[in-house]
Amino acid sequence: MLFEWNDKTIDYYSRAAEYTGYFRELAKLVSPALEPSDTLLDVGCGTGLIDMELAPSVRSVTAADRNEKALSYLREESARRGIGNIRAKLCEADECVGEDYDMLLMCFFGNPDESMKRLIGGARRGAVIMTHADNTDRSRSTLGAEIKRVFASEVREFLGREGFTFEEQAEALDFSQPFISEDDAKAFFEMYSLNPNAEERIAAAERRMAELIPADPPYALCLPKERRTSIFIVKSGGR
Repeated sequence: MLFEWNDKTIDYYSRAAEYTGYFRELAKLVSPALEPSDTLLDVGCGTGLIDMELAPSVRSVTAADRNEKALSYLREESARRGIGNIRAKLCEADECVGEDYDMLLMCFFGNPDESMKRLIGGARRGAVIMTHADNTDRSRSTLGAEIKRVFASEVREFLGREGFTFEEQAEALDFSQPFISEDDAKAFFEMYSLNPNAEERIAAAERRMAELIPADPPYALCLPKERRTSIFIVKSGGR
């Protein structure tokens, strides 16, 4: 299956984020590059979990994505948390060109191409780009679904070729997936399987159950996962 934001994928993803504090820790690494007066544009924001962590550090956030289900979650969750400075925008990435923003954020989204170049160049102060580190295990995607992943080497080469000034740091943060039961875990593995054969999907899910370890309450089990991340801080309006 192709990865898509829906009620089930959002539930699993948000659970992992809450259980590990992944986006809280990631925000601590990114926030020093931001200023309280900044307007932040997050292109390809998905559920906006990083935006909700960064919102207190900036004046406002425009969170843009083409998936209404993900944006609906962002609106509801930011309201629940009492965050009032995030604007969700339903659009394609190219439609963000021309927005007014101080800092650009691209978190595990976007290819190093002409669109990224224009978006970085449109920022008054700079950009933060987060992508998979070069030492990420490429043998199996994080979720098992068909996702085109961009690695740090591609972004590094692109920024250098285009003449952008940047700093890079690599981090490894816990992003383990918790489950409330064995059935919950099996459903997760089956949902993200690429195998069209139902019996084989079930058998593969059974095999992956061996990877689980006990979890902290209120969960019963979790799938250990370390997300290796490269963070690029692009300077002063990009150049």
